[in-house]
Amino acid sequence: MIYVIGSGPTGIASAQVLVKSGLPVTLIDGGIDLDQDRRALVDKLKHQDWKDWDPPEIEKLKENFLSDRQGVQLKLLYGSDFPYREVDSFLPRRSTRLGHVSPTLARGGFSTVWGAAILPYSAKDIEDWPLSVKDLAPWYRSVVSMLGVSARRDDLEELFPLYGDSFHTLQPSRQTTELLRDLEQHRSALREHNLHFGSARLALRADHSNGTQASGSAKSPGCVYCGLCLYGCPYELIYSTTQTLQELKAQPCFKYISNVVVRRIEEKNGHVNLIARSRTDRSDVTLSGSAVFLAAGVLSSTQILLRSLGAYNRELKLKASEYFMLPFLRYRQTPNVVQERLYTLAQLFLEYADPKISPNTVHMQLYTFSDLYQRAFNRTFRLAGPLKRLIESSFLGRLLVVQGYLHSNQSSTIRVSLEQKGDDDVLAVEGDVNKEASKAIRRLTASFFKLRKLTRMIPIRPLLQIGLPGEGRHVGGSFPMSLHPGDFQSDLLGRPTGFRRVHVVDSSVFPSVPAPTITLTAMANAQRIAHAFVEAAG
Repeated sequence: MIYVIGSGPTGIASAQVLVKSGLPVTLIDGGIDLDQDRRALVDKLKHQDWKDWDPPEIEKLKENFLSDRQGVQLKLLYGSDFPYREVDSFLPRRSTRLGHVSPTLARGGFSTVWGAAILPYSAKDIEDWPLSVKDLAPWYRSVVSMLGVSARRDDLEELFPLYGDSFHTLQPSRQTTELLRDLEQHRSALREHNLHFGSARLALRADHSNGTQASGSAKSPGCVYCGLCLYGCPYELIYSTTQTLQELKAQPCFKYISNVVVRRIEEKNGHVNLIARSRTDRSDVTLSGSAVFLAAGVLSSTQILLRSLGAYNRELKLKASEYFMLPFLRYRQTPNVVQERLYTLAQLFLEYADPKISPNTVHMQLYTFSDLYQRAFNRTFRLAGPLKRLIESSFLGRLLVVQGYLHSNQSSTIRVSLEQKGDDDVLAVEGDVNKEASKAIRRLTASFFKLRKLTRMIPIRPLLQIGLPGEGRHVGGSFPMSLHPGDFQSDLLGRPTGFRRVHVVDSSVFPSVPAPTITLTAMANAQRIAHAFVEAAG
């Protein structure tokens, strides 16, 4: 039996390859799921036409979201915080100077609350890796075909191949359409300034199964532009690994065990033993198999490996991609954005490759109107009275928000160590702020100010937010891959030194964390490792 630990993106990606080869696979997972009442509500909504949705029920999906000028404080799904529950109890940690990076025991991992943005790494991004983009290319293509992707052929393809032939496209918002018109008009000049742009690539399905027969078909159009993306799509179009998990459950060689949290792994006599704990009654659980694919997420996987090695008080350094959020104001107002039907995931990708700012590409995701902006605006100006109503339309019709990332080589880092605490242990996680990253982001902001006549938008520099280490969740590198691995490193099959049957397939094995989105490459690398394992098994 082969065990996969974790139902997030890398666990599901590797399990899919193993199951496809016919190998017996058991996936072990914390298994915390969406609250039953919210699950029932989503199931109801996705079988209705959006025009029939009940407004109070839609408002329930928006409950508990906290957004202000610093952004969304905690990403929820349908108003539920289930991805963050019980981690303090089963995965104890002590955090200092850390952004919103944490373990999860959720079924589907953080794919339940991610932003669906995907982009591969370029050759320059991974010059310090012991493998190349060519090694990852077939697995990029494999993962893209699994996810379902909204994408367009545009200038980004020159830097970042699409790795696929079949895509669907979303209708951009009117703010995006107007911005693209200005960017296209000055494309040559912007390229001379090292700025490339194109439509955001998003992991979501083209349509959903409605379940109603009124139209004579079980298939309904996909995105209905209801603006609920950031709260959770009522039609569940945004990719989550729970979708693939359901498909895997139909395979005879696959088994799913939920409500179990793995604590450590040991190799004995050509087998692996998993020492785990039940979530429901906290009883001890021991499982034995021939190999393990560890995909619990960087903090959980690091904790499991340090505990398995008995490496207490040994400090490791995680790599993180520096996160920032920068609002812009357009020169021209787009009218009536509050009433517009639109999707609220990333609309455009901006890639800045200026060596004066960074030796690597800076990746940015541009978002147009969301009612989260309106809520934040109303809280900020709640005492402004009639003045608020006068400026709200003009402000929101001009507002754009960019979320950006730097390469980890230029970013803050995170120190981790496992400390014994009585009969148990705690993972100490501490951020080390890199002031050079902040300087690079401020240089970038100044560059956008200089480009304002070309982009027709101006950065709101006082509202620039630079996240604490780990903000944005682009983190990895605790057991980095190496051609000649030493202590606390891994080989190209993700096997940490000291293990032969344990394959780490999440971002824990990344030698660095480039700026573009992390999930696509993490999944591709997980499939690469799983395929190599299958070939070796003969």
